[in-house]
Amino acid sequence: MERIVVGVGDSASHKAVEWVIRRAAHRAVEVRLVRAFDMLASDPNDNRITLDRVRDHVRKALPGTEVHTSLEMKTVPDALVDAAEHADLVVIGAHRDHPVQSTLQGSVPLRIASRAHASTVIVPTDWEPGHDREVVVGMADDDTSSAALLFAAHEAAAARARLTVVHTWAMPVRTITDVLVSEDVELRDAHQREVSRAVDDLRDAVAHLDVRGALEERPTADALADHARTAELVVIGSHRWGAIVGIVLGSTARALLSRTSTPISIVPPPARVHTEIDDDEFAVDA
Repeated sequence: MERIVVGVGDSASHKAVEWVIRRAAHRAVEVRLVRAFDMLASDPNDNRITLDRVRDHVRKALPGTEVHTSLEMKTVPDALVDAAEHADLVVIGAHRDHPVQSTLQGSVPLRIASRAHASTVIVPTDWEPGHDREVVVGMADDDTSSAALLFAAHEAAAARARLTVVHTWAMPVRTITDVLVSEDVELRDAHQREVSRAVDDLRDAVAHLDVRGALEERPTADALADHARTAELVVIGSHRWGAIVGIVLGSTARALLSRTSTPISIVPPPARVHTEIDDDEFAVDA
């Protein structure tokens, strides 16, 4: 059974809750609703009433599903990261008109994703459930995408959706005297082989998976944003996470948050290192 932690805050969290309810149609889940509050700024009883109201809504929508609640006198990131220690998924809402700053009481969605040991799904407030049956995953040049690729494959299989593996590349900068067309072709072919290998590996790893590759010569964020228009989920991998990430954010994740209403999943490496890392070592990439 999949264990999901959901942040319950302001209006941004409404779509996160609805996304989880929709997801539960594909699998058995156990849901924990987490609300953080400041004792000096709000009444605990009011927060409990809000949390219980959301719990009742989820239970009504998902009869038989285990739904737990946690009211925490902590910051939002601390409350969600602590609750997600043994979870499979963290789901939070975010306002796209303020892509770097969610109004979950001032938290930063990417900061939560950077610290959580589980995959994090960020659901924009303008997301609307549709009939799209496609999951899009970004594939990087290094091995930071391995966990994201497998996560996306299982997501697509569970939802009976097609998986599209998107990999981008760029021509090397040439001087006016360079005549290296053959090398450019070879470089493109090398990238295509990497995509084909990844697609074949995913077919072997996940039964009955409908998967295709897409190699594109343009910036990663541009390619993923375009593919996101027909997708129900965009998945990207992460690497070099830090404990404090308020200043430096992954360019791909940040760009996607501002450009698409499709939920975005940020998948951590298979074994996240529990050490303090400087802010400038933080990145989220596809």
